[in-house]
Amino acid sequence: MRACGMTKKPADLGIERSLRYVTSRQCRNGGFCFYRTEYLEEPNLYDTFYAIASYRLMEKVAPDRDRVVDFLQSAASYGSQSTYLYYSALGMRLLEGPGPNPEMRRRISQLHVRPLWSDDHRSISSWLEEAWMIVKLKKTFEEVADTKMVQRVIQDLRSGRYPDYRPNLMDGYLMLRILAEIDRLREAVDLVRFIDGLQAPSLGFKVTDTSATINVDVLYAGVFSCATGGIPVRHAQDILGHVLGSQTQNGGFARAPGAASDLQSNYKGLWILRYLLDQACRP
Repeated sequence: MRACGMTKKPADLGIERSLRYVTSRQCRNGGFCFYRTEYLEEPNLYDTFYAIASYRLMEKVAPDRDRVVDFLQSAASYGSQSTYLYYSALGMRLLEGPGPNPEMRRRISQLHVRPLWSDDHRSISSWLEEAWMIVKLKKTFEEVADTKMVQRVIQDLRSGRYPDYRPNLMDGYLMLRILAEIDRLREAVDLVRFIDGLQAPSLGFKVTDTSATINVDVLYAGVFSCATGGIPVRHAQDILGHVLGSQTQNGGFARAPGAASDLQSNYKGLWILRYLLDQACRP
């Protein structure tokens, strides 16, 4: 990978160290966990998915692929929630493995996005995240998904129908991912414009017009939204500095400088570096 106009050595070294970190998190049964010692292993679907995604991002295959697939299939039986099915089924898809078994496909077919204001008192952000997972699963494994209600909620949120709701980057990123998945990006011109307006020097991105929070989650949401919406990343060097500053001694990226590394934050940091380097190499 050529870093072209960007700072090559720190970015390339950061990627290499990040991948070594991921490899060190694999457990004996094939799964991954961010906290692993010689005597303690607690692999889980969440960490395993982001480890697989990290390898796939770099066009590599997770070591001991068959054991990883076995772990994903066995771990998926722990629950029927959308999160279990998302991390297991999409993890197998990333591995180009056998795919969900008939029982998993049956459970995927039974998933439905619940109304936003149901009786579980979820936040709008958590509703959008679950909606994204279900839409992705349906579109990937069933080819047909009823998304009318999801589209209506997104439109209501963007149009100001909920007066107490404050638009923000993290929710906007999820909305953009959902709309891209169902081929409705052409309806998201205002959303793309809003996210573009949150780009800021030194910070990279703001969460809202007045927020100055900086962490890998925010930067990933911003850069991914730019990639999805066709927006130039306007402060790439600032973002690169923040991401490399969050890399820990073990090579993994943390959510923020001084925090412990974990496999999701590591994937996000790795994705940002890869995207920025690839963009810098374009003529």
